[in-house]
Amino acid sequence: MRTIEFTIPMPTPSNNQLLRMHWAKRRSLKKQLALEVTSALVRSGQRRPNEPLVRVYLEIERGSSGILDEDNLQGGTKPLVDVLEKVSRTNPHGLGLIENDNNRCVVQRKVTQAPAKRGQGFTRVFIAEVLEDTEFSNRFGGAQ
Repeated sequence: MRTIEFTIPMPTPSNNQLLRMHWAKRRSLKKQLALEVTSALVRSGQRRPNEPLVRVYLEIERGSSGILDEDNLQGGTKPLVDVLEKVSRTNPHGLGLIENDNNRCVVQRKVTQAPAKRGQGFTRVFIAEVLEDTEFSNRFGGAQ
């Protein structure tokens, strides 16, 4: 089972921030996230997989001085998850860590929050390849 784990030095935005963001600024955010993820992988001594992981368990932890409600927390991770996907015409900043963000690829997604001092926000990402349903249930305690 392959795993990828890294931390970027910025929290994901809230869903409300994304909804109010101009499209060009949203695109700029995705580009910045792609650079941050690439840099974090290099710092941690990891490389992108040759082929995107097809079935994964995805865990995202957002560290910030403020606590978001659940829908703002979940929705704010979309640009980051888009960056984790493979590159395409509609997703030019994709890094190819995972095949897709649909439920067939991401068999379970867990998004949590952690306290951080003001100005020291972060986002921690853990991706684990899931080879078989029984492996997923045994390792992560989840049902499909």
